[in-house]
Amino acid sequence: MLSTDDVVERDGVLVTTPLRTACDALRLLHRDQAIAVSDMLTSVGAFEVERVSQELERFKGYRGVIQARALAPLIDRGSGSPGESIVRMRWYDAGLPRPTCQVEVEAPRGSYFIDLGLPGMKFGAEYFGEEFHGPDEAERDRSRLAWIRDVEGWTIVVIRKDNLFGPKQNAEQQLRSAYRRLLGG
Repeated sequence: MLSTDDVVERDGVLVTTPLRTACDALRLLHRDQAIAVSDMLTSVGAFEVERVSQELERFKGYRGVIQARALAPLIDRGSGSPGESIVRMRWYDAGLPRPTCQVEVEAPRGSYFIDLGLPGMKFGAEYFGEEFHGPDEAERDRSRLAWIRDVEGWTIVVIRKDNLFGPKQNAEQQLRSAYRRLLGG
């Protein structure tokens, strides 16, 4: 069911376009993977976010199109990794307002970036994946978070792999609880 506009040739191999790939991912993958794939495709400039909702119109009646239509407006090219995209999904699941990705916070020696947050409320979340936040980075992470929290007054929820995946996942609850505390409730 591919149109000629859905396929391009890359190094002699026919592949689906990034836009068609995103539409199929949004329809057919688990929502976490679907949003992660779509975020990453937009972050490299493969297509404009607005194009996805327009393109999905032609998939009326297809399997998974309801999920795809619900997820398409949530795509954000600012997401820095699949883990950050999935944290954003838990953020929405917690009922929090739409966050900004990669919130810049000026620091004495440059800028820090918070993975996602509400700048006006100084509330954010950081995904500490193993690749960039392992034991070798612990002191750097600790001092960066201490400065953001203590000097700049941010509330930061740190989400790790176990909080995001598997039987002990609790990222949604962590985000909701921290947000309620910030609101005084």
